[in-house]
Amino acid sequence: MAFQPTAEHTVTFSLQSAETQPGEAMLVVGSHPELGAWVPADGLKMTTDEETYPVWTATASLSIPEGSEIEYKYVRDCMDSRDIGVASLKTRQVLHPRGEYDWEEIENRKLALPYRKEKTWKKMDDGFGVPGTRLQNLESSAKISQPMLSPYGGIAAVNQAAKLPQPTLPSSGIADVNQLSSAKAAKLPQPTLPSSGIADVNQLSSAKAAKLPQPTLPSSGIADVKQLSSEKAAKLPQPTLPSGGIADVNQLSSAKLSGTFPQLRNPSEEIPETKIPSETTSEKRESASEDTPHAPGDTVNIPSAVSLQNDQVGDPLRCASFSCLGQLINDAEEMADLRSKKEEEWQCEFSCEEKPVRYGARHLNTPIVIVSSEMNPWSKTGGLAMIAASYGFEFALRGHRTMAISPMYADYEKCKCIGSATIELAGGHHEVRYFHQRHVYGEGKACDYIFVDHHCFRRAEGIYGPPGAEYGDNLFRFALFSLAATEAPLVLEINGSIFGQDVLFICNDWQTGILPVYLLYKYKMHNVYTNARSMMVIHNIGYQGKYQRSKYPVDSFLYLPPNLAGNDLQGEDMHMGNDCINLLAAGIRTADRVLTVSPNYAIEIQSPEGGHGLHGDLTARARENRLVGILNGISDEWSPAVDPHIAKNFRLSDVQEGKRACKEALQKALGLNTDPNMCLIGFCGRLCYQKGLSLFMPLIDWIMKDLEGGRNQMIIMGKGEDEWAKQVSEAEGRHRGRVCGYVGFDPVVEHQMLAGCDLLLMPSQYEPCGLPQMYAQMYGTLPVVHETGGLKDSVRGLWDEGRDQDTATGFPFCGFSSDSLKQRLCQAIWMFHHNQPLFKKMQSNAMKLDHYWPTRMDEYEEQVDMTMEGWPHRKPESWWTNHF
Repeated sequence: MAFQPTAEHTVTFSLQSAETQPGEAMLVVGSHPELGAWVPADGLKMTTDEETYPVWTATASLSIPEGSEIEYKYVRDCMDSRDIGVASLKTRQVLHPRGEYDWEEIENRKLALPYRKEKTWKKMDDGFGVPGTRLQNLESSAKISQPMLSPYGGIAAVNQAAKLPQPTLPSSGIADVNQLSSAKAAKLPQPTLPSSGIADVNQLSSAKAAKLPQPTLPSSGIADVKQLSSEKAAKLPQPTLPSGGIADVNQLSSAKLSGTFPQLRNPSEEIPETKIPSETTSEKRESASEDTPHAPGDTVNIPSAVSLQNDQVGDPLRCASFSCLGQLINDAEEMADLRSKKEEEWQCEFSCEEKPVRYGARHLNTPIVIVSSEMNPWSKTGGLAMIAASYGFEFALRGHRTMAISPMYADYEKCKCIGSATIELAGGHHEVRYFHQRHVYGEGKACDYIFVDHHCFRRAEGIYGPPGAEYGDNLFRFALFSLAATEAPLVLEINGSIFGQDVLFICNDWQTGILPVYLLYKYKMHNVYTNARSMMVIHNIGYQGKYQRSKYPVDSFLYLPPNLAGNDLQGEDMHMGNDCINLLAAGIRTADRVLTVSPNYAIEIQSPEGGHGLHGDLTARARENRLVGILNGISDEWSPAVDPHIAKNFRLSDVQEGKRACKEALQKALGLNTDPNMCLIGFCGRLCYQKGLSLFMPLIDWIMKDLEGGRNQMIIMGKGEDEWAKQVSEAEGRHRGRVCGYVGFDPVVEHQMLAGCDLLLMPSQYEPCGLPQMYAQMYGTLPVVHETGGLKDSVRGLWDEGRDQDTATGFPFCGFSSDSLKQRLCQAIWMFHHNQPLFKKMQSNAMKLDHYWPTRMDEYEEQVDMTMEGWPHRKPESWWTNHF
């Protein structure tokens, strides 16, 4: 006879999960009737509060007969948060509400209870989607203290957070990070501790990143987390250890909360360089994963990667402002709709007499061809991708037929192959394919995005090379790309016609510097592109594209006439001497017009200090009136009147009320003391010397203790070098509630910072243009900036209160030193506390500025007219024609 169970066990389910957001609920759903019989709506609900979060406990205990075995899973009920928008639980905010049931992506959990041992049990699970469990007998053992995540923003070690229990440490003294993986990683086995006592982070990558090579452990036993930097794996933060040896548990929140909490203190994590969707065929995977394929047919021995010297280019770790990477709107229809709303906003803000008069362009029928090695949102390492994409959008809106060309670094969605071409280069013939995606902005205005496909562009380590090095065949890659770009307007039939020969090429940075050379000596010499013109845009002259000339002969490798093009390609280098090809120099010398990203930067690069060896060529172009600086514009999403990411939208008419609400929400969200009378200072940028951290980090204690009685707060958001990240963390530890160290980057938080801060700190050593200072002014946040590059052009200083009070929009300082910054901070913070009328007047001045792209495009259209109507800078007939 079968055993008939008579006794019942009482079981209470408990789960540690920080992946929920306000308005969401946690459920236990399973095979037992009281668990809903696998129906989520009938599942057992769980609760938490501010004291116990992130530990969730079932609202009722479950009675289970002895000897029974049930299966169950945890489910996030996100339905309640569908229409919440922005809500708060203590200091958390919902930034991206979802509307669905979210099941754990693991096998069913099982619970088996013994016979004839009637007890009260607590079923403790370690994390949502994390296999593993503990069944605790509450009648015979003490309650286990579990590691908990602080409900407060900022970065704080759990042993320093009030009311939170200490994490249990193994004998190695390192906190167990088994509980840190997100729901997406649930399919992977739990990490185990090696002999070093440090968790193997190989197992913490998401399931979607499982195709990537696993990081290997060096002798120290610590995994190299740089290998987890693909786009899919980058969502999984890696914990770091402070000096106390206890993992910073605040950083262990799941990737789905990254919009609310500071990202991991992992400054060595690289900026994602390219958007790489998952491959669909083995053939694509093989072509995309080739380590360093040589140029087909070339006879030159090309190394796989070349280590960089201090003055060489190719290192993808550029000191770009993170706002360059943070555009939140990329959809064509959304962009067009936002521009329409922006036009309506201008109608409201200005009377008929004050409306800006747009420049009457005379060459709107001239097709524009934008050529860039990066194009947002498909590939980007910095501001170049953002600006190139803005060119495509803005020239199309102006009425030009517009083409934007970039290499195809991966398989992009919604792209169709529309043609191919055979390129002669490096001793062989190479076939490239053209993939097309059309963005329509209404009223017959559109931009045709063209992606050049060749296996040399598909590299796993990044666009230009692995960190600290560049690919050995970069000259071949970007010469091939430049030739393919010049062929595209001639061979691609789009909407029934080709672009044709009478076009204007806009070349961007060193990667396309050789295009004007090919245009001159390969095409115009043979009566092709006779009426075409080219512009060379310099985004950062520090990167020039230098290669050894004897290794890459002008004739046999580049297929250019050495007696004509040789001098244009000639460069100098401290390592190669005169045996050097300089791609950016070639573009400067042969393009019909040279542009930079700000007027002051155009002046700076004509000096020996700012020209990086090219000041002579640039000075010569300036004498010809063919060197011009135009400030970059900012996208329409940076408007407090329509920004969906801030607590309260506002205009010039209600700026004080709006900023007060945004400041309060920001202080709560990041764990700062809520006080409207505090002067809130923000910094957003890469944590490196170039961004001025050496100036303001030593001043933090003085700002927090002495300056105006310490009535100040500071938010530092960014990632970069380890040493600066450590100092940011230590500063937050010394000034709890007044300093937030956000080591990471979230574009939504950047929007909220610029709306809620009173001052923006941007003391960059150099800045060709800079964007955050322009964003800040649109939100009434006054920038404190070093007077260099575009910062000098975009921020008007208060040098004399009587003279400048109607024009001042910020606080620029001269001289890259802590004393100069300290002086200007004293002025700014004193004015906030003691002269609010003048401070508010400067906020009003700043918000009246127009830094948006339509104004900048007037200047670009003027340069287009001058370029198309003027004589070509160079004639192709012979060397004698151009030099005598």
